[in-house]
Amino acid sequence: YCFSRWDTGKQIVLVRNEAYRGEKPQIRKIVYKLISEPNIAFQMLKKDELDVMSLRPIQWVRQTNSGSFSSRFAKFEMYKPNFSYMGWNAKDPLFSDRRVRAAMTMLVNRKAIRDKLSYGIGKIVSGPFYINSRDNDASIEPLPFDPAGAQKLLAEAGWKRNSRGELEKDGKPFHFVFTLPSGNSPAERLVTIVKEDMSKAGITMDINKYEWAVFVKKLDEHDFQAVMLAWSLSWDSDPYQLWHSSQMKEGSNYVGFSDPEADDLIVKVRTTFDYATRIGIYHRLHAIIH
Repeated sequence: YCFSRWDTGKQIVLVRNEAYRGEKPQIRKIVYKLISEPNIAFQMLKKDELDVMSLRPIQWVRQTNSGSFSSRFAKFEMYKPNFSYMGWNAKDPLFSDRRVRAAMTMLVNRKAIRDKLSYGIGKIVSGPFYINSRDNDASIEPLPFDPAGAQKLLAEAGWKRNSRGELEKDGKPFHFVFTLPSGNSPAERLVTIVKEDMSKAGITMDINKYEWAVFVKKLDEHDFQAVMLAWSLSWDSDPYQLWHSSQMKEGSNYVGFSDPEADDLIVKVRTTFDYATRIGIYHRLHAIIH
C-alpha cells in the first residue's frame, strides 16, 4: 500500500500500490479513523461506520456478548506486542538501590489491579519481550505480591518503620511522587490503588498530573521519581532504545537502567544472525532486567 493522505486528528488513508509486482490485495483502500474516545468508536462500529476496531476490556467482557452483536461481528482474541509498566527512576536516590525497586514491585498487587481495572484480561510479565515469542523466557516468574517480603528487602536497604508506622531512613520518611499525564483515566485509577498499597507499607505517595507536553519534557529530563508508561515492541526484538545505557540521553531509557553486561549483550544481539543464539542472549537480558 502507498500513503495517500493524512487529515490531522481525523484519518490516515492508504491506497493499493498498483505498481506492486506480486499479487495485489483485493482491498483497494484502507482508512484508519482517528477516534480518541473509545465509546464513540464503539458506537460507530455498531452503526457500520467502522469495519475493525480494538476493544477495551469492558467492551470485550460486557458489551459484545449479546446474540445480536455476535450475529454481526466476529471477535478475535490476541495479546498485542506491548506492555505497560511502572518505572522507578534509578537515578533518584530513593530508587537507586535494586532492593528498593524490587520491594516496590512486590508492594503492588498487580493481579488485583488487572482483575479490577481490566476484568481479568492481560498477563503479568517478568521481562520486556513479547510474551508469546521465543525471546521471552517463560521460566522466569514475575515478582509476587508480597508485602512481608517487600518489608524485608526495605529493611535490608535501611528502611525501618518508626513509632507512627511510617517507613524512614536516617530520620527521613519514605515519600515520593508518581508522575502522570493528565486525562489518562485508567492510569489515574491504577495509581490510586498503588497509593493505597504504599500507604499500608508506611510509604507516602503523591500523584502529580501534567499536560502532555510538560509530561514528555519531564521524561526527557528524567525529572520524575515514578512514572506510568507503555512500550510497543517491534516485530524483531531490539531492546536497544529502551534498555541500553546510552539511551538515557538520546533514547527512551527514561528510568536510568544501566548494566555493563546488558549493554554488551544488547549490542551483540544486533549482529548475531543465528536465531537460536539470539534467543539465548534475549533470555540472559530478560534475567538481568528482572
